[in-house]
Amino acid sequence: MSDVDAVLAAALEIERKWDNKSRLNLQNAVRTALPRHRASACMRHRLGGGDVSIGVTQSGMTRMGGLMRCDANHICPVCHHRKMAKDKAIIANIIRQHFGSGGFLIDAVLTVSHQKWEPLSAVLARLEAVWESLRSKPIWSKLTKELGIIGGVRRLEVTLGPNGWHPHYHVSFLCDLPVAQEIKGRTYTTAAADVFASVTDYWAAAGEKAGIKVSLHAQAAVALVAAADAAKAIAYNTKNMGYCDKPNSLTPMDFLRIIDQCGHSDAIHAAKRRFTEYAEAIHGKHTLSLFGAARSLKKAVAEPVAPSEEVEPLGRIAPQAWSAVIEAGLREEVAQVQTREELAATIMRAASFSGYAATPSGWLTLAPENKTVIRIKSTPQPSGGGT
Repeated sequence: MSDVDAVLAAALEIERKWDNKSRLNLQNAVRTALPRHRASACMRHRLGGGDVSIGVTQSGMTRMGGLMRCDANHICPVCHHRKMAKDKAIIANIIRQHFGSGGFLIDAVLTVSHQKWEPLSAVLARLEAVWESLRSKPIWSKLTKELGIIGGVRRLEVTLGPNGWHPHYHVSFLCDLPVAQEIKGRTYTTAAADVFASVTDYWAAAGEKAGIKVSLHAQAAVALVAAADAAKAIAYNTKNMGYCDKPNSLTPMDFLRIIDQCGHSDAIHAAKRRFTEYAEAIHGKHTLSLFGAARSLKKAVAEPVAPSEEVEPLGRIAPQAWSAVIEAGLREEVAQVQTREELAATIMRAASFSGYAATPSGWLTLAPENKTVIRIKSTPQPSGGGT
C-alpha cells in the first residue's frame, strides 16, 4: 500500500476536532514527526524561569501564560490557528472595503496537473512558476484590462488526495467599478461563463509561456461574487487548513490527526513521512499574499483592534510542578481547566505521578476568588465566519 492509500484509509477513522485540547494533542504529534523542530517546544517550555499562569476567559477559554510560542505557522497547530485568525480579520476588512466602493470579486481556484508519485516540492515549483508567468507582461496586462482587476488576495492551500499532492491557489481578484457595472449588465450565467473563459485562457497561456502544461480539468474554477455575498466571500477566503473535513482530501493537520489518533503503524509512518515532506517543502512559503489594491486597502484600514476580554486568574504553577505536568502528560488537561478546584486536582495528579502523596508546598498558588480580573486582547475574528 502506498503512502497516499495508507493515509486516505486512516482518515476514515479520525476525528477532526479543533479546540484547545485538540490543537495541543496535534502539537504532540508534531513532536513525534519532527522532534527537533522548534514547534516541539511550543506551549511546553517556560519563558525565562518563571511560573506558568492559568486563567479562564468570560467565553470559557483557558489561558496559559509564561510559555514559549514558536510562531511556526505552517507547522504548529497552535500558532497556525492564531495566524489564521489574524489573517481572517485582515481579509474580511479588505473585502468589506472593496465591496463598499462598488467593486466585486472574481474567485478562482488555480492549479497545475500532478501525479500520485510526485514530491510536493516539484508540484509547488510548477504552481509558482505558472503564477509568476501569469503576472508577467503582456499576460497580466491583458487580463487586468479585460476584467478590471486592480488587486487581489491569494491564499495557498496544500492537500493530499488520491492523485497525490494538490497544492493550489484560492484567488479573489478585486475588480473595479466600471467593469463591475458592465459585467453586472449581463445575465449571471453569461457573465460567469465569460469570466471563466478569460481566467482559464490566461492561466493556460501562462503555463505555456512557462513551459508547463496545464490540463483542462486543472486550470481554474471561477465564480462571480456580488457585494450581497460579502459573508460568503469572506468565508471562501478564510478557509482554514485545520478544518478540512473531506475524507478524500487531507490537509497537513490531518496527517497530525492520524499520528495522534490512528492505531495502524503503517498509516502512522506514512503520515509522518508526508508531514515531514510538507514541512520541508512549505518552508519559506507565504500562505497569504496580497497584491495591488488589496495591499493599499490593508494599509488604509486600521488593523482590527482585538476586543479586550476579562480573564479570571485561577492560579500559578511553579517550575517544578510544570515539569511534573509535562512528565505526566497532563498539559492538555491543564489547558481545559475551568475552576480552581479543577486546576488543583490536575496538579495533584501530576504530584501523584511523581510519587508524592500530596501536592508539595509551593507547587501551586491558587488565585483568590472575587478579585480584580485581568483584561487582555482576545484574538480578532471576522464576522461572516469562515469554515
